[in-house]
Amino acid sequence: MNNQQLPAEGIYFKMSADEYFALPYFSRSLAQKVRFSGKEAEYYIKNPTKETPAMALGTAIHSMFLEPEDFANSYVKAPALSDAQFAGKKIIQTVDDLKPYLEAFGLKKSGKKEDLIDSVRGYLDPAQVVIWDDVKSNFEREK
Repeated sequence: MNNQQLPAEGIYFKMSADEYFALPYFSRSLAQKVRFSGKEAEYYIKNPTKETPAMALGTAIHSMFLEPEDFANSYVKAPALSDAQFAGKKIIQTVDDLKPYLEAFGLKKSGKKEDLIDSVRGYLDPAQVVIWDDVKSNFEREK
């Protein structure tokens, strides 16, 4: 990064951690490492610390409490059909997927998808059958 690309010193919001730590400015983190000389500071600027798993966890926890929107965008992953928690389970995604269950329990087989799901939900074993609409709505609500 050359000097013409550097922002002026100051307080910046919405700057990613990668952008922040790439800046060759003296920071609190650097001040903690450097105790005796400018050469030591120069060394740390030219040789940044490699992130460890503990540092990554600390960054995530920091983000979770102090930057919740960034945390959601950076760390929260939407559920996918391929996730291990759904392995071996029957996934209900469409009305056609619902019909065998509706028929088996003697329930109405036509109508709005949401109404059909509501009518059959109590009969299904969640250890064996997953209603994908529920997974998606739970994720959006808890995100």
